[in-house]
Amino acid sequence: MIYKVAGISRQAYHKWKKQMAPKAEEKKRIVEKVKKVREQHAKMGSRPLYYACEIKKEIGIGITKFENMMSELGLSLRNKRKRIITTRSVKHQYPNLIKGNVITDINKVVVGDITYYNTGDALYYIFTLKDMYSKRIMGLYGSRHMYAECAIEALKQLLDVREENELKEMTHHTDGGSQYLSNAYKSILERYQIQISVAQNCLENGGAEQLNGVIKNDYLYNYEIRNEKQLNEVLQEVKKLLNEERPVKALGYRTPVEFEEYIKNIAKEDRPKVKLSDFNKQN
Repeated sequence: MIYKVAGISRQAYHKWKKQMAPKAEEKKRIVEKVKKVREQHAKMGSRPLYYACEIKKEIGIGITKFENMMSELGLSLRNKRKRIITTRSVKHQYPNLIKGNVITDINKVVVGDITYYNTGDALYYIFTLKDMYSKRIMGLYGSRHMYAECAIEALKQLLDVREENELKEMTHHTDGGSQYLSNAYKSILERYQIQISVAQNCLENGGAEQLNGVIKNDYLYNYEIRNEKQLNEVLQEVKKLLNEERPVKALGYRTPVEFEEYIKNIAKEDRPKVKLSDFNKQN
C-alpha cells in the first residue's frame, strides 16, 4: 500500500487524503470558472479574473492565493510584447487641453484614435472613442478606409449613449489625424459644443493608444474576420465585453458600466480623482 511505501501510518495517510480532497475540488472549481471567463476574455490577467469570477464570494480565497494558484496551474499569462505606435497627423491650431487635468466625472474627456488590424487577407482600420474617467468605450468602428465618415460612425455611437446636455463640458482629444480635423467631423463637435483638443505627440494620446492593443491583442485575434460587416459585428461584441464584463484595476475592479452606476450617488468632490498625464512637465 502507498502509506507503507511512504513510511506513514494508515491513519495519517487517510487524514492527509481527506485534507487534500477539498483543495483538489477548490482547484477544479477555479479552473472551470477561469476557462469559462476566458472563452470571451482570452487574455484577461489573474487579478481582473479574480474579480470577474467572484472568487472571494464563490470560493472564499484571497487574491494572493488565487494568483499563486493560477501560476501553479499554468494559467497565468505571459508578458505582452510591446506594440508599434503609429500616428498620422496634420497641421492644426488646436492645443492639448487635457494634459495634467484632474477629472471627477464622466463626459469630461473622451479620447479617440485610429489603429490598424491585418487579418492576412485584408487591412482594416479601427476607430475608437473612450471616456477617460470611466474607461468606457464610447465608439468602436472598423473600415477598409480611413475616411472622416468612418470616424463619424464611431462618434455617432457616443452620441447614441450620452444625452445632449451631458456633452457641453466635454473635451474631445485625439492625435490630430485629418479625419478628426475635417469640416464634417468638426461640425458635429461644434454642434454639441464639444471642445477640440489635440496631442502634440503620440505620448500625449496614450489613453487612446492603450486601448488599441487591448482590442487587437486580447480579443480580435480570436475571431476569423472575413469582411467589414463581420468586423463591425465583432467590434460591437468586444465593446460590450469590455464595458460590461471586464473588471478594471483603476476602477476598483469594477467594469466601466458598473463604475458609472457606482458614482451616481457620490458627490463629485468625494469621487475618485483621475489625473491625466502631462508628459511635457518636468518632475
